[in-house]
Amino acid sequence: MKQVKSLCSILFAVLILFAVQNPVFAAYNQFTMLNSTERTIIAVYFTSSADENWGSNRLSGVWNNGNTLTLNTPVKTYWDLKIIFQTGGEASWAGIDTAKHGYAIIRPNGNGGYTLDLIG
Repeated sequence: MKQVKSLCSILFAVLILFAVQNPVFAAYNQFTMLNSTERTIIAVYFTSSADENWGSNRLSGVWNNGNTLTLNTPVKTYWDLKIIFQTGGEASWAGIDTAKHGYAIIRPNGNGGYTLDLIG
């Protein structure tokens, strides 16, 4: 019986070690955004605020007005977002807390720019 308990303990330890080292088991936040800009977006950059560059485009195509985009991001407190429009121009926001906010609406602000409304 002791051998069975020892074997179970070893298997459990191996499983825990695998889970800690495997990104599939890492903690992620889902951050969903609604494009309410009345424009088509051709690029989305979403990186940790600690990063010095924007990294790669998160879109595989275009993001049309009225559609949502959900990003699964490793748990970090603050993120920066930059979008680029098909017709030219861009907008960006810094310090988005995805641990506190899981949903956002990007919309015109009435002054020629765009607002990121954080919800939830």
